[in-house]
Amino acid sequence: MKFAEKGGITEQFMILPEKDNILQSNESYTIFAPNDAAMTEFLSKTKALYWQKYENILTMMSFHMMGGNFNSDMLKVRSQNYNKFPTLADGYSLHIVINTNGFFVTPRSDDSSLMAQVLSADIVAINGFIHIIDKMIEYIEQEIILKQFLNFEKV
Repeated sequence: MKFAEKGGITEQFMILPEKDNILQSNESYTIFAPNDAAMTEFLSKTKALYWQKYENILTMMSFHMMGGNFNSDMLKVRSQNYNKFPTLADGYSLHIVINTNGFFVTPRSDDSSLMAQVLSADIVAINGFIHIIDKMIEYIEQEIILKQFLNFEKV
């Protein structure tokens, strides 16, 4: 499964040890992949050393992934009946928001500043769908985790 430009976090994700690389499993996944601009902005706020550990890449990617094979139509229909969709990060969920401005995904439906717009939906992968979004999904209520991403200095 390829969906990232050279040098991005998702490229690093593809070279994880096989035992940890869920993208190479037989399970189905839905991925909300940040575009180049979103990655550049997010990486400008983080310490480079943090991304040298593949466990940290797994953690960030798990916030952007859901189990299951969901195209945009399925997500839109299910969002009418379900308040949130669990991500692969334990205890974290995503909300799907559809309004006159478009199709969005967000960790909190009560804060529009956290919404990431789906720019390109329904990219078919071998084991699921990829939806390109315009910003990183950040879980503001978990400031400890964000402080790790923004201030990590140990290798």
